[in-house]
Amino acid sequence: MPWQCAVMSDYPVIETRYAGELDPSTLELAVRATLQLAERSRIQRFLADCTELLGGHSILTLFDIANTLSQIPGVTTMREAVLLPKAASAADDVRFWETVCLNRGVHVRIFNDRTDALGWLNA
Repeated sequence: MPWQCAVMSDYPVIETRYAGELDPSTLELAVRATLQLAERSRIQRFLADCTELLGGHSILTLFDIANTLSQIPGVTTMREAVLLPKAASAADDVRFWETVCLNRGVHVRIFNDRTDALGWLNA
């Protein structure tokens, strides 16, 4: 599976790990599963580990997902830290994701370091 999500054992954070190429429907499925886990666990902090992500989806897909997220009640209290991919093209997509989310009131920040990301999420 190119993605997996779980509640972290040492932080009240939902971590979703992405790897390889994710086509649009797979990415949308991963986001839905992450949000369902958030609803069940009542956690509003997210760590997206994209270090192994290669791409496979379009910026249009990211734009649509960000628009959908912005419609969720209480989205302004959520935070997502995103670990930057090693692949340059995927990193550009993550930077686009951060910008489009911030423009819609969704708190997203990119990090290179996991410790810094978790610190921001738990501040």
